[in-house]
Amino acid sequence: MIAVASAALGLVVAEGALRVVERGEAAANPGVTFLACDAELGWSGVPHDAFDVDMPVGRHRITRNSLGMNDVEHGPKQPGRKRILFLGDSFVEALQIPLEKAHHRLAERLLAERNPEVEVVAAGIGGWSLAQELLFFERERVRLEPDIVVAYWFPGNDLSDVLPARRYQTCRGRNCFAPYFPLQAGALEETPWVSAPVAPLGIGGDRVGRKLQARVLSATYRVSALWRRLSPLVPPRYAGLGLNEPSLYAEAPSPAEDVAWSLTEALFDRLRASASPARLVVILVPQRSSVERRLAGVSTPRHPARGLVQRLEARGIPYLDLEPEFTEHLAAGGDAPYWPDSHWTETGNRLAAEAEARFLAPFLE
Repeated sequence: MIAVASAALGLVVAEGALRVVERGEAAANPGVTFLACDAELGWSGVPHDAFDVDMPVGRHRITRNSLGMNDVEHGPKQPGRKRILFLGDSFVEALQIPLEKAHHRLAERLLAERNPEVEVVAAGIGGWSLAQELLFFERERVRLEPDIVVAYWFPGNDLSDVLPARRYQTCRGRNCFAPYFPLQAGALEETPWVSAPVAPLGIGGDRVGRKLQARVLSATYRVSALWRRLSPLVPPRYAGLGLNEPSLYAEAPSPAEDVAWSLTEALFDRLRASASPARLVVILVPQRSSVERRLAGVSTPRHPARGLVQRLEARGIPYLDLEPEFTEHLAAGGDAPYWPDSHWTETGNRLAAEAEARFLAPFLE
C-alpha cells in the first residue's frame, strides 16, 4: 500500500514539474501562435485574436472574427440574402495579404455588382484536410446557413491529408493532432478518429477497440504533461500510409493513393449530403509546380487534379480549375501570382477572385 501511494505521489510530483517545464518550452518554441488546439477539429483559429503578419511587401494586421476565421463578422443570414461559404485550408485563410485584398473579399465585391444581396463567408485554416473542413461545416452549418458551399481542394497535399498519417500542428507550444475518417466496409465511419501519439493507425482491423484506445490516448495527451513527454518514446503502431508529389504524378497509383481516393470520394459525398439543400461546388487550387510544368511544356502521365475532376464529373458536382487561369496569366508575361511558399500574392488573389466570380454568378440567378 505504501509503495502504491509513493508511486502515485511520484507521478503527481512529476506531472507538476513537467507542466512547469512545458510552460518554459512553449514560451521558447511556441510553434504557430495564431492557431490553437481544438478537440474536434485538431486545430483552429482563436476567435477575435489579432496578430501581425510580415510579408516582403510589408506588415499587415490580421483580426479574426467570432468563428476564428480571417474574415469580417457575419451575423445571422438576413431574409433575401444569398450566402456563399468558402471552405478550405490556408488558401482560403489567406493570411499573406491584407483582408480587403483577399480573394474571398474581392469575389464578394465582384458578385455584389450583379446582386447586392450576395454575401461570401470565408472558413479556412492552414493545414486543414477535407475531413477537418467537413467537421467544421457540420458543427457550424446551422449558424452559417449557406446557399452555396465552395470546397477548395489543393492537389499538393489534400489527397494525402485524408489518410491516417498522424498529422499535427504545433500551436502555442502544444501538439494538436488531426482527426481522420477510416473506411469501414467501404463506407465512411460516422465519427472520426484522432491520430494521437502511439495510437494504432490503419484502415482495417479491430475497429471498436482501436478507436476507443485512440480516443483515450488522445484525451490523456491533452491533459497530462507526463504523457506528452513519454509518448514520443513509445513506438507507434502505424500503417505506414503516405503519399508524396512524385508518387502522385507517377504512371501507376500506389495502394495508399487508392485508399486516399476512396476516402476523398466518401468525404465529398458526405459533404454534399450535409450541405443539402445548399449547392456544393469545388474549386481546384493551382499547384505552383504543376503550373511551372505546364509553362515548360512538360507532360505528366497523371495529375491529381485530373483524378479529382473525373470523380466530380461522375457525381455531377460543378467545379472550377484555376490552373489554366494562372498559367495563361504567366504565359502572357504577368507578374508572379505566388509567394515563395506558393501561397497567393495580391495578383494571385485577384486572379482567383475574378475567376471565382465568373464561376459562381450563374448559381445565384
